[in-house]
Amino acid sequence: MRKKFAIICMAFIMLIGIVAAPQSIPAETANMNEVRECVVMVSVWAELDDVGELQSGWGTGFFVGKEGSEVQYVVTNHHVIENFINYGRGKKTKKIPVAEINKELYLYDETMGNNVDELYFLTGKMKVRVYFDSRDFVEAYVVDYDDVKDIALLALDNPTDKRRGLALGSPTDEMVGSDVYVVGYPGVAENYFADATSSWDVSDASVATGVISRLLTTAGTGVKRIQTDAVIQHGNSGGPMVNENGVVIGINSNAYAQTSGSVLEVEKNYYAINIDELIPMLKLHDVEYQMMSAEADGKDDSFEGSETGGADANAAGALTGDKSSGGEGSGIVVIIGIAAAVLLVLVVIAILLFRKKKPSGTQGVQGGSSKGHAGNPAVRSLAAQHNGARFLLNGQQILIGRDVASCTVTFREGTPGVSNRHCSLGYDEAGGEFILTDLKSTYGTFLANGQRLTPGVPYRLKAKERFYLGSDANLLCVELEQ
Repeated sequence: MRKKFAIICMAFIMLIGIVAAPQSIPAETANMNEVRECVVMVSVWAELDDVGELQSGWGTGFFVGKEGSEVQYVVTNHHVIENFINYGRGKKTKKIPVAEINKELYLYDETMGNNVDELYFLTGKMKVRVYFDSRDFVEAYVVDYDDVKDIALLALDNPTDKRRGLALGSPTDEMVGSDVYVVGYPGVAENYFADATSSWDVSDASVATGVISRLLTTAGTGVKRIQTDAVIQHGNSGGPMVNENGVVIGINSNAYAQTSGSVLEVEKNYYAINIDELIPMLKLHDVEYQMMSAEADGKDDSFEGSETGGADANAAGALTGDKSSGGEGSGIVVIIGIAAAVLLVLVVIAILLFRKKKPSGTQGVQGGSSKGHAGNPAVRSLAAQHNGARFLLNGQQILIGRDVASCTVTFREGTPGVSNRHCSLGYDEAGGEFILTDLKSTYGTFLANGQRLTPGVPYRLKAKERFYLGSDANLLCVELEQ
């Protein structure tokens, strides 16, 4: 009876697979509104003692992640969050420069020139915020950045379903001359002539179009860039440059202006960072992402995941097609819904049959632990000296520090911020959480958000959470290794 039931279930699952197989949709039906649903406004703020908060400009960011999953990681430009890096990285400092202009206070910027009446250095700390709209924002922390490539990777404390992840694709020389779109929150969108409401939500993200002028490598730095005539304005920085399929091929970066001729004539060239510059950073931090062919012919909807098993190879994820349209797409959704409901009924019947056959007193527990936590507990060092090395806990509590004799994760002698026996790390199998304890270290153990742990007091971490020893240069990440 069980064999027959299993055969029926397998046949049914195969039927669902056939019905739900991703449909290739022509590129010309790409909906840029769906791309807008993946971007956010990114802003740095200074929280100053006795003064309050001052905004330090803004830019754009976009989410990456698995198709159909909640998203947590945001890509933007380094220069968008540069003031956060320069003025304490979230820690309290007395060196935040504030300019007074016409009795108003602003976070100082070199572009202010001689317009500053007074310049102060005040005490406070910097914050990075990700805005879903002007009334809905969350703080983000900086996972990694590269000032030469002008890219930065941010993370939210918790995944969100308020945005979706975009697929990535490597641009090729064959794409020169093809259409591209730049999406973001440019400053001109906030001007008084447009009477903008400044709500910073999906509807405020603007879309500009142009063509790829050329792909190039910057002399001296080796950074790969995309030149375009699509206008990239202040505030667009960090947003996605996408092709007609909604696949990200670049990160909006900057514009260069030059004068030519006897009469003052300004020529502007606009550039995006080639998405290939981002991929190594995503892989280094085990960030899940979708990879798709960037050819804008609408014929290739195959996917690759990150090396850590990001997206399903058969997942549909190109942002093509109009969600609001009816027809064949709506019919497929209905069929899938009915099939899923029938499958659920079959699964319930199977459970009842198997329960009925079990001898009394058996528990029928499957997996390695009572809560089914998969993977081997491990910690990975993101410090440069360890080159991404992983260290398994092997069911034991390990030590982290400079003492070679006792520490499993050993930092070099003289590493700034690290004590001999700095902290301990264990794993609670029943709760599925890591246990981190500072061992009265000289420089302290910190969570990724800058919170310092109380010495001797255990703190619980979930898989993929990060912490550092003394300095964020000594960053580590806990994970369940598959």
